[in-house]
Amino acid sequence: MKYLNKKELERLYLEAFREISSEFPFGRIEPTESPDNLIHTSKEIVGVEITEVYREDGRQTLQSDEKIEEKLLDLVEVEYNKLNLSPVNVAMSFRGKLKLKKGDRKKFVQKLVTTISDEVDHHSERHFQLRRPFDEVNHISILKLKKAKESHFYSRRGDFLSKDTIERIQDRIDQKEQKINNYRRKCDPIWLLAVIDGGNPSSFFEIGNSIGQHKFETSFDKVFLLEYWQSNLIELKT
Repeated sequence: MKYLNKKELERLYLEAFREISSEFPFGRIEPTESPDNLIHTSKEIVGVEITEVYREDGRQTLQSDEKIEEKLLDLVEVEYNKLNLSPVNVAMSFRGKLKLKKGDRKKFVQKLVTTISDEVDHHSERHFQLRRPFDEVNHISILKLKKAKESHFYSRRGDFLSKDTIERIQDRIDQKEQKINNYRRKCDPIWLLAVIDGGNPSSFFEIGNSIGQHKFETSFDKVFLLEYWQSNLIELKT
């Protein structure tokens, strides 16, 4: 299983932002630092800083059963990519502790590959979900990728949500606020894209209707919240 580096993740998030938002500026995108991206339009240079929002308890250490899931998905990812199929990001949660005999592992991997490839061909939408496709799997979330060269598979561990979303988002805004003068030296306006990935427990949040009404404190010109796996974008009030 390939783990994307910071810049690769930022590129995925920016592409999702561009596809979803009608406000995304038309222009040349320049990946940089402080801010993460500069968009050169005919009239101005728009800066887009990207930050991920995590639960307060952060990234969790894998337990033994979760390591089994990761190793299994490594095999699924390898077999799927061998077929040169449409590239996808796949997040999967299993039902309880996964128990497979050594001889059954290969069959189960092939079952997953076949199921996912068939569903990708069948669905026209970019993002879709499978709920309890068979006994061992509780949920599969599939996101089709347009420009990626290969697919990536992740284990979604747990099914709990965090209710302190507003607080966590404001914390991330406050951290980025400290650098805003540096950002403005390169661009004007400057936007912040806060991302809830949703691919692991440290980024599971409960997004209520009230978040669109809450006024966040910031001097960023615009702040957007991207729920990556749900392909959902909200412009936050500031």
